[in-house]
Amino acid sequence: MIKGYKSLLAGIGLYLAGCANNYHPEKTCLSAQEIYTKYNSGEHNETVCLDGILRGISKTDDRQVLMVNSGERTIRVITDQEENFKINKGLKAIGKLEKNLSLNLPEINATESASGYILQSQ
Repeated sequence: MIKGYKSLLAGIGLYLAGCANNYHPEKTCLSAQEIYTKYNSGEHNETVCLDGILRGISKTDDRQVLMVNSGERTIRVITDQEENFKINKGLKAIGKLEKNLSLNLPEINATESASGYILQSQ
């Protein structure tokens, strides 16, 4: 009987922990589409903020991947010089950046050269 209660309490704890991980505060930054629109209109001198938390930067030979958690999905800003860049399955390009992208996020301030695609999961 006690074993059953422990399992039930453990299950409730895991559920609550999952809910806490899915909590997202009010959006205070720009969405990926807003960033794309801003850059196309030539407004690239101000700091642009993605609506999420920078998950990590992985560097390879000639490209950089910025993984940003934007609440419902992960947006990846991929910098690459190749036009025929293969987009991973399940992702679609929603814009292309050719100017400097400034990230001003709560946990990190970074400026990266973004000549590549803004991708989002479908």
